[in-house]
This record gives sequence, C-alpha cells and structure tokens, in this order.
Amino acid sequence: MAEFSPIFPAHAVERCAVSLSFRPEVPEKPYQRILVNARQAFEAKGFKLGQGPTGFNINPATGQVTPMKGGPSLLVSPDGQTQIFMAPDVITIMTSQYLRWSNLKAQIEMVLRTLEPEYTALVDLFAVKLEYWDRFNWTGTWDDLDVDKLLSANQIVSAQARSAEREWHSHSGWFLYQDGSRRLVNVNVNVQGILRPGAGESPSVAIYTMMQDEAFGPSLELFEREPVSSKLDVLHEELKAILEGILLPEVSHKIGLRKGRSH
Repeated sequence: MAEFSPIFPAHAVERCAVSLSFRPEVPEKPYQRILVNARQAFEAKGFKLGQGPTGFNINPATGQVTPMKGGPSLLVSPDGQTQIFMAPDVITIMTSQYLRWSNLKAQIEMVLRTLEPEYTALVDLFAVKLEYWDRFNWTGTWDDLDVDKLLSANQIVSAQARSAEREWHSHSGWFLYQDGSRRLVNVNVNVQGILRPGAGESPSVAIYTMMQDEAFGPSLELFEREPVSSKLDVLHEELKAILEGILLPEVSHKIGLRKGRSH
C-alpha cells in the first residue's frame, strides 16, 4: 500500500535557514571591513568564497546601470551544504545538513559569534527569521495519491486546494502582535511531481514553514533585550507546533515532532 515517506529516516527537513535583519544598513566602509574579517575567520574553517547575487543601481533619469556598492557576499562550506550570506542589512545561514535542532543551533551560534557583534556595534537588530523546508515523497503514483495520509484536517491548508486531483499549492500567512514586536507566519504546501530513479515521476509534498519576529513600535530596545539564541528557541518550538498541527499524529511521531523527542 502506498504511503508518504519523509526524505530522511529520522526527519523530513530538506533545508533550513536563519536570518538576522538590521536597520539601517551598515555603511559601505565598515561593511567592507566586516567582509574581510568574516572571510578570514570562515576560510580558516574551510569555507570558500561563493558566487553571491549581484546588486545594481538604476538611474531613473538616464537608465544607466551601475554595480551596487557594498553588495552581498556568500561563503560556502567545504561540502557545499552550508552557506553564509552577508549583505549590509542581513545575515543568513542556510544548510541542507540538518540533524536536530541542537546541532543546527550550535552551527548558527558559531557563525553569529563572529558576525553579529560586528553588525550590532554599528546598527540595530530589527528582525530574526527561521525557515524550514520539509518534504514527503509518495511511494505510489498520481492515480492513488491520497494527501489525507499525510495532512490532518486543519484550517491552515486550503480545503479547496487539497481537493485537486493532481498538483496544487496552498499559501497561508498572518501577523501576530505583542509588546515591542510583530510576528509574521507563513505556511506553504506544494504538491508536485518529482523524478525518481527507476520510477519516473511521482507525487511529492513540500511544506515550507517560516516565522519572523521583528521590532514593532517606536523603540528597538524591548526587541533587542532578548538574546537571539532565545528568540530562535521560541521560533523553533512554535514552528514545530504548526507543522505538527497540519500533519497526521502518526507522521509527526515518525519525524520526531511529538512531545518528548527533539526535532
């Protein structure tokens, strides 16, 4: 009988990312110094300079395009599975080498110990974001696809979308407010076909969950009071609860979301 299987035996995380956003942007000269220091620190750990996206400025009067000063930079781990993205207003750590939260958190803290003080000495921390991409592959075909063997009856995933016979996409997002901050939550579910060796195309369900806490109000002081590490712990637990809420209990247990196991 066909079933949904997580992409790994112990979890379904395809990749995950943590981002810190700052306001205002770090000025160009200090930012260039941050890049030099970061490259020296992380190249000593085996990271290599990658090909980051290029920013451009467009003069609206003349149409002239010039490279943006103080543009983004990308560092890539030796195995290519972890990337550190830096721009004047953001630090992002993305990895496809997820084991458990404790492992990811240790990796994040290693990066932020080097980079965060360099930014916050000059500008204010404005937002902290945590993202997960989970994937479950259907062992059958489109003809016998049954998303009810993966997803619970819930109000987050569109009932209209999940009634489709083949591919579908559901996007949900909302804001929550509390003293000194605003929280953005996104939940996307995407049913698509993927090519599997020897099996042709078969259905796959990708679930994207994201939570971002950002400063809201006239002062950043209340938002900055809580350490980034503590903010990330809260976001991780809240995202676990959301994912558990849209999956069947037996699926949640299989990937370690159920209470008592560390996801």
